[in-house]
Amino acid sequence: MNDMEQKTEANNPVYSKGENQPLLLVLNDDPVLRLFLKYYFEKQNGMIIMELNSQMEALEYFYKEYPNCVIVNGSFISKMGIHVFESFSHLCQENYIPILITLDKDNLALRKECITLADDVMVYSNKLDDLVIRVIYHLKKRSRIMDQILIDPMTGVKNEKFLAQEVERQIKDMKRSYEQFSMVYAQLDDLSAVQKTYGYAFGHQIVKEFRGFYPK
Repeated sequence: MNDMEQKTEANNPVYSKGENQPLLLVLNDDPVLRLFLKYYFEKQNGMIIMELNSQMEALEYFYKEYPNCVIVNGSFISKMGIHVFESFSHLCQENYIPILITLDKDNLALRKECITLADDVMVYSNKLDDLVIRVIYHLKKRSRIMDQILIDPMTGVKNEKFLAQEVERQIKDMKRSYEQFSMVYAQLDDLSAVQKTYGYAFGHQIVKEFRGFYPK
């Protein structure tokens, strides 16, 4: 890629600044590579990167921010041990957060071990286009999954499963940080009667408009 193409790509990131910017957690024990990945994903692709070099930091950050995707280098996993990384992998799976593992070289044995812990495993190269493509694919896949399981398709409002997960997350954060949180319970009276009289489409519209009164 020549300098002109690089400038054009940098000026046209995949994600624009705002609420739609995905948060990526990069676990890598190479500080130079971490900085390079941070530049490549943030400057050229509009993503937000947090790069760490220990699992303890990763767990702390995970509970604080809940990233949209995790990129882990194979040497990072080998250094801490596959079995140690399994707990972090399970945590990501529980929260539908994809994990991509990059390998410095094609090691079939390590690849077989890693594939059980990740959504994708690839051999790293200096050309990061393939990695970006895979990250975007998994981000979109996660977005579709989250929409299907956490959002009511009729109203677009987050459902009871989302509420249960959010309460559990807030409780974990409270135990970790000792910071309290509060909840507001609101109920639409006689909604079922309205739906029976005017139809469910009308009832769904009321729920949508009611949701608009509250900040996200």
